[in-house]
Amino acid sequence: MSDANEACSPDLLALTDSLCRIPSWWRPTDRPGKVPRHNEMALAEQVAAELSKCPWLDVSIVEAAPGRPNVLAFDGNPAKTEILVAGHLDTVPPSDGWTRAEHSVQDGRYHALGAADTKGGIAAALMAARNAGPTRGVGYLLYCDEEYEFVGMKHFVEHHAQVRPEATLSLCGAPAEIMSGCRGLLEVAISLRGHGGHASRPFTGRSATMALHAILGDLATWVAQHDQPYRTVLNVASIHAGSLPAGIRFTGGPPTTEAIPNRIPDAAWALLEFRTGSPKVTSRSVRGVIEQSIATINRDQSLHISLERFDTRQEMPGFSSDLNELARLTRPFSRMHKGRCAHPANTGYIDVALISGRDGTPALCMGPMKGGAHAPDEWVDLASLQSYHDGLVSLLRQQAVP
Repeated sequence: MSDANEACSPDLLALTDSLCRIPSWWRPTDRPGKVPRHNEMALAEQVAAELSKCPWLDVSIVEAAPGRPNVLAFDGNPAKTEILVAGHLDTVPPSDGWTRAEHSVQDGRYHALGAADTKGGIAAALMAARNAGPTRGVGYLLYCDEEYEFVGMKHFVEHHAQVRPEATLSLCGAPAEIMSGCRGLLEVAISLRGHGGHASRPFTGRSATMALHAILGDLATWVAQHDQPYRTVLNVASIHAGSLPAGIRFTGGPPTTEAIPNRIPDAAWALLEFRTGSPKVTSRSVRGVIEQSIATINRDQSLHISLERFDTRQEMPGFSSDLNELARLTRPFSRMHKGRCAHPANTGYIDVALISGRDGTPALCMGPMKGGAHAPDEWVDLASLQSYHDGLVSLLRQQAVP
């Protein structure tokens, strides 16, 4: 790693580099019998060790699932937490295509997997906790599995109901911009059954793939009508289709289908992801659109398409916070964000929405200037990272022990 930009302290860069060198990615799987891989514990132990350098904090590691840790730290009674600082430990898996040397500094940017999302922000928070000195009314939540199933945040909300902060600062958020809300996340899997037949005689079967095509068209039209308060978007994440072998049943995951030429496919499965900008876009309403589409497809037909399964995998709320209620959080970072705001229609889902959804807690989601998250050459700007650290120190000193 080359020398740091003078705008960033060597200690902050070193801590960021240290965290990024600890792998903490998790790879989910839909394959029956295959265990997902995850390795967040080593990072959790390092984060807990850093927080333990603040003797006023009570630090603990809590397993949200076997081997999947949350790190919690409070400077007093957790029930009296006023500000909760939250960030996720996990990253997406490594990817190919890097053109910059990982763990290097080039043009004032530090490049590494996790630098932007969100280990740079975590490093700034850990160092700020020490540099700000003893506080009262501050809690820290560094949690697992933000990238996929939200195991860590779900566990925290369910098992730590006494922690009801006045405001939450998410270290994961827009780059050097105020992000005070986000759209919800809805993920469903649909399994369609048609009828096999000879491809040269379409009347002998009903194609599940053609039915899926029509359903996706109807969903796209419907989604476009739901753009208030934010734009809703549909992503077709995966499709599996073909002929279902005898004795094979739909299980909710991708079916084992065969590609048989000259045969009408009788099975189709799709994983659909919605970023919900309207409260009217729910699992129930999406299912209604699909069922109506199938009813239209089946009209005046002797062989019917059937919806064999409709599996809701995720249904997560969005949130919207009043900027006036976030003033105490945004003010210390004004030199960095300069009043710029990120519109929720252009941002991803951040699971601190679960805390807001539980008790209406306003939340600010903001990180330093960064880029390349979930992609090669991920980076965090070092001057901005230092400003972010300084803003965190100013924020924490608002809670200084008299």
